[in-house]
Amino acid sequence: MDDEKIVLDKKTFKALAVDSRIDIMKLLNTRQHTLTEISETLGYSNSTVKEHLDVLVKADLIKQKDEGRKWKYYKLTFKGKNFINPKEIKVLFAFTVSTIAAVSSTIYMVKPFMQSTTQSFAKVASDEAMLEAAPMMARTLSEPIVQNEPSLTVPLAILGASLLLIGFSLGYIFKKNDYIIKGGNSK
Repeated sequence: MDDEKIVLDKKTFKALAVDSRIDIMKLLNTRQHTLTEISETLGYSNSTVKEHLDVLVKADLIKQKDEGRKWKYYKLTFKGKNFINPKEIKVLFAFTVSTIAAVSSTIYMVKPFMQSTTQSFAKVASDEAMLEAAPMMARTLSEPIVQNEPSLTVPLAILGASLLLIGFSLGYIFKKNDYIIKGGNSK
């Protein structure tokens, strides 16, 4: 949970105070890059980019990914992603809260109907037992017993709307983050 806290300290402010570092972070937001790729893309010298990268690493906005290869890749940390894409974090939080609210309200709405349905079935069973036990009483009744069974259309409609909302939200998030696999170029 400590990873989710974003601390604004002196190093972070220093790192974010220079436009070149913001440009580097925006570039790293697309994918991980090497120092050479960053310098070629942004048009800075390797030494300048190295200095900026060191400041960003010290501020914990990016991290160096060393997998034992010749090239070392840089990528954004959670803290860095939150500065570049603050809306995505808020959208994900809002989606999570609304999903929990939709599911709990659906359960809250359906629960009384399920209980009353169970009670109505028990009442029907007891009524049938009484009718079998007292045939004389059954003959005196001139009209049949009408059972009022609760309708499940409202809770099912709420459940359906909640599931649609969740589905559309997931589709939006997955499309936004390019999780959907697209056909085409096989590079």
